[in-house]
Amino acid sequence: DMTEKEWNTARPDALYLLRADEDIMTRIARAVGGVEDMAIATSRPNLGAVSGFKDRVVLEYSQVLSSKGLQPSEGLEVPDVFQGLVSSLATHQTLLGDAIATGDPRILFHALYLYPVKQDTKEAKSLWRTLLEMAADEIPVGFQDTRDMFLY
Repeated sequence: DMTEKEWNTARPDALYLLRADEDIMTRIARAVGGVEDMAIATSRPNLGAVSGFKDRVVLEYSQVLSSKGLQPSEGLEVPDVFQGLVSSLATHQTLLGDAIATGDPRILFHALYLYPVKQDTKEAKSLWRTLLEMAADEIPVGFQDTRDMFLY
């Protein structure tokens, strides 16, 4: 057992001994351990959490992490004025997941092409090509040809 003074004494050689109540891993451990629930937002398949969207659509939504696992917050819905934009973003995210799961460069192209901001513009196509070129070392070989699908 460490005393309060020992907990609060600076020890650069032993940072693992520092108390870190607000560290994200500490907060997650407390939630999973049943000490206190934690409100978070993550991207997950909808599975009925947000009204108006199919179950397989990937959305970012509010959830509660607890000893019972990860549960969607109650009563989630998207205001009508944002329904189209959120639906487009959700389609983009879902297709990204599908592309990664299947390794299909054409699905990756569709995911990037359907990103709803500046969709189907010269600037957007140029941006995707540039980003795909810049990250070429990190992109699997099967996806390397995706950048060539963005014609000028």
